[in-house]
Amino acid sequence: MSGLILCREKTVTHPYYVKELGIHLYTGEELSYFICHNILLIDEDFVDERLFDFLEQLGETRLCERARRLAEQAGLFDVLYLLLQELHYYNTAELFAFRRRLEELSEASAGARMKAKGDYLFECGQYYHAIRVYEQVMESGSSELADSEFVAKIWHNKGCCNARLEIFDEAMYCMEKAYRLTKDTALLEKMFVISELGGERIPHAADDVITPNMRRQFRTDLDDRKKLAMYTGKALEVATVMDKAPEKREEECRSLLARWKEEYRRNQA
Repeated sequence: MSGLILCREKTVTHPYYVKELGIHLYTGEELSYFICHNILLIDEDFVDERLFDFLEQLGETRLCERARRLAEQAGLFDVLYLLLQELHYYNTAELFAFRRRLEELSEASAGARMKAKGDYLFECGQYYHAIRVYEQVMESGSSELADSEFVAKIWHNKGCCNARLEIFDEAMYCMEKAYRLTKDTALLEKMFVISELGGERIPHAADDVITPNMRRQFRTDLDDRKKLAMYTGKALEVATVMDKAPEKREEECRSLLARWKEEYRRNQA
């Protein structure tokens, strides 16, 4: 888990694995934190035998039985609220705020909740998972799909995910789809950037709209972002490793590469 979580000594032998984030939960406090801060990732499949086994390992047999009954009689959100109440990691005010969040989500449509989940995964850097969720939204038949702005946002975000993964042809395709729906000029610059980075041809419907002045400004902005990128993200990590003493550099490079591979595998899972 990210950040510092104060936990009691009770841990489990077989942790609960969260595929979307590639993390293992070992304590009731970690479970509470995950539920409270990642509610958009949780669906009906969360309340299954893996969760009940996890609670049993924590010695929460009574809570496990109550959660089982509630899962049969009520819904997912009721089970989640019960867990946060009984695991005693959050105070009354925090539980009230969580309940309000659950109420807001319950009032949202299935399509809107799915899109929000995709957006959250995108923000977490889980680009492959986010793309899958966006595709599920498009295939869901949700009433929101009649809203061109809603659909355009999905195409845009899916395009951003593909661009981050350097799948530039698919990124360009998605951005074109979004542009045809909205004619948003901000998408022109994104298509220009994809063209510059990936060598993809800008679709005629967009390219014809880009004026020489716009093109010059797009290039200036891109050059500025390239300079900034040298001091952030993976480029900064590489630069930091290369600044190490020669005897430590090789070991640090191997460690960095191993971590990147693990992040890639987690995204593919």
